[in-house]
Amino acid sequence: MGIHEVDRLAPVIVRRDVEIHRDSAGPYHTRMHFSFGDYQDPAQMGIGALRVFNHRLLPPAARPSPELHAHAVRVTWVIAGALVHRDRNLDGGRLDPGGVQRSTLPSSPEALEWNPLPADPLELLDIWLHPRREPTRMVEQRQYHLDDRRNRWLQLARPHGVAGTGVAVDTDVSILASHVEPGVSVEHAIRAGGGGYAYVISGAADLNDQLLRTGDAALITGSGWVVVDAREHTEVVVVDTAL
Repeated sequence: MGIHEVDRLAPVIVRRDVEIHRDSAGPYHTRMHFSFGDYQDPAQMGIGALRVFNHRLLPPAARPSPELHAHAVRVTWVIAGALVHRDRNLDGGRLDPGGVQRSTLPSSPEALEWNPLPADPLELLDIWLHPRREPTRMVEQRQYHLDDRRNRWLQLARPHGVAGTGVAVDTDVSILASHVEPGVSVEHAIRAGGGGYAYVISGAADLNDQLLRTGDAALITGSGWVVVDAREHTEVVVVDTAL
């Protein structure tokens, strides 16, 4: 598996697809990995600075109401479709598949977001992080594509002051994504004092010798290597956070 400076795999606790909460109220469909809104589970309150991890599907031309929450950093990654965001800091920025956005959740309904496509749904990951300082009140977007993450990790988000790709967040968190082809492995080292969360958006792969299929996830409860061995074309996201 190519274990280098770290001599062990990170410990993981697997969460199967059927264990993750589903909310299908109205036209919106959301898989809530941790407590959110009316869904409250004391056993699922996040890990480290990761507080919310929602996999959302919105219908064509959807204009959802803004989500209000003071002092939280939000990272949005578009899986399919398109997203347009407008607020006082960004006017009409559009994200296509592979695009990532960092924003500060407002305490008043000042931001607008919508699916600009009249016939296609919007699929995205909605990730909320607890900041270690007062969050920077600006929106940042980056547009990436499949080749940017094919058989390697693409950093979607990184802590402020740390060099690399992705949007900057006001907390000690990195978010990584990869499209791993069958028979290929990708590895990521979780540092001492860290942990995180892994999610298979689609496909099938062995993650630290545990088979995960579409919709499965894993809590990463300590340091070590996270090794993804793909059995088929697999989209996987890892949130690396200080614990």
